[in-house]
Amino acid sequence: GPIQSQVVRLLHEAAARGEPWQNGKAILTAVGSRSLKMSDVFKSKKNWRALIASNGRGAYRLIGV
Repeated sequence: GPIQSQVVRLLHEAAARGEPWQNGKAILTAVGSRSLKMSDVFKSKKNWRALIASNGRGAYRLIGV
C-alpha cells in the first residue's frame, strides 16, 4: 500500500545517508500513518520482517541495505 511503500522509501533514503536505524514512530508520523506501530502498518504482509529489522527499542532499518 501507499503508506508501506513510503515507509520503505524513507528507510532506504536513511540507509543511503548512512543512518539506517530510524525511530519507527517518527517514520510513521512522517508518512501520515494513523498507526504508531510498524507491525500494524505491515500486518497485511506476513513476511515484512524479512525486509525490515527492529532493534527491539522502537528503531527500524531495512535489511541488506
